[in-house]
Amino acid sequence: MRALSFKFFSQNVSKILTEFQEDLQPLLEDYLRANSEYWKEYQDQFRELFDKDFYQKQREEIMSTGYVVDSLKASLWCLGTTETFEGAALKAVNLGNDTDTIGGITGSFAGALYKLEGIPDKWGQQLVNRELIDEKCQKLIECLGQLDLFMNVEYLLSLLDDLAEKNFY
Repeated sequence: MRALSFKFFSQNVSKILTEFQEDLQPLLEDYLRANSEYWKEYQDQFRELFDKDFYQKQREEIMSTGYVVDSLKASLWCLGTTETFEGAALKAVNLGNDTDTIGGITGSFAGALYKLEGIPDKWGQQLVNRELIDEKCQKLIECLGQLDLFMNVEYLLSLLDDLAEKNFY
């Protein structure tokens, strides 16, 4: 199921976020139809995303567990019921339950939608070891610019390991 989530995210996130509200259903249907062997047993769980009233749900109706389908629904709900990066991120981490997962997924979607300019300046200014993070992100960008879709996974993992060793979090 996690593989389905990753495939869904990696292949469709930009298109979904660019055309989020009005085109979500056709995009998901196209993806699910093209990749039916991966999602067939989960079809009913994703059906709720096609409901026109999905974004009218109250917070109590949103499941914010670590289960991949719940996480995807919660993240899309947070994004679809707010108008800013900050609003989506704060709503996600305040849902309760598996807040780090929901916040991470929502932050990824919101980052793709609102770009760097959408992240509040005060959040970036308060980062511990911001210079180190900026340096590693720049190296990652350079690496990705030279790669054909994550071909050098070992190098990317070494960047993450280096960050973890610095205990910046």
